Amino acid sequence: MRHKLTTFILKNPPEVSPAAQGASLTEGKKAKRGKKQDGQSGSPKQGSDGSENEQDATNNDDDDDWAVDVSEAAVKARMEDLTSGAKGMTISDDLEKTPKERIDLFYSYVKQRRDQGLLTKAGTDKDIVLEAERLEVKDKAPLILCELIFDINTIVQMKTYRTLLLRFTHGNVKAQKALLGGIECVINLHQSTLLPKVPHILKGLYELDLVDEEIILEWGSKPSRKYVSKELSTDILAKAQPFLTWLKDAEEESDDSDDSDVEIEYDDRARPTTLIEQKNQATPVAAKAKASAANEDDEEDEFDIDAI
Repeated sequence: MRHKLTTFILKNPPEVSPAAQGASLTEGKKAKRGKKQDGQSGSPKQGSDGSENEQDATNNDDDDDWAVDVSEAAVKARMEDLTSGAKGMTISDDLEKTPKERIDLFYSYVKQRRDQGLLTKAGTDKDIVLEAERLEVKDKAPLILCELIFDINTIVQMKTYRTLLLRFTHGNVKAQKALLGGIECVINLHQSTLLPKVPHILKGLYELDLVDEEIILEWGSKPSRKYVSKELSTDILAKAQPFLTWLKDAEEESDDSDDSDVEIEYDDRARPTTLIEQKNQATPVAAKAKASAANEDDEEDEFDIDAI
């Protein structure tokens, strides 16, 4: 009985096999999922000319643009973009460093150019100022410059590097004070040679307009241990006294001269005859003062700024 049933089934197979039906159902589900995903992405896999072909064309266009843009100018432009980006990162990194680290960077920058003999070359002074501004150390830069450009020949070297120093000290009180501090440090290194020359050094700073007279007088008012020992600072100020005295007297005479000019201008408008009277009255006084000054010259030698 079972044999006959088996024979019947074999002779009359079903129209759709379960395996085939299962595969068909599976493929159908996959197809539906594929269509659903394509619908969500909004771009069918195949179809119109604006599908895969357009995407391939766009990719090819990008490749073509990059491939075509290989001229020397284009390559240089790309390299400049990369370099400017790297510079921006370097600037940010440098500004995050401590003040001491930034001072050390400035020291290395100036030292490299000094060793290459570029400090007196045109344009180098501007580059050094820009580097100091970039590192935000412009007020303290004269300290570093003194260490790198001054030695026992400081008086001559001030003239050689005047332009470079003026880039920092002109109109900058902090930089002028830093320059005086740097001079103290140089004197500390060469005391036997430079300590006797302190008046000459100060005279050079003054005449070259590197430091204003008000700053020099303030600096010379009392010793300071900011840059050197208090003992050495006291010795430096003691050596500087002849020049400081001359500078004070010159400043007072300048103030008196300004006041006299104002009074004469007023008298000239209001009372013209007063000038003649004052001149006649002043003659005996002037003669007496002249004689007194001559006696003082005979008794004591005074400091002569022109003799420095």
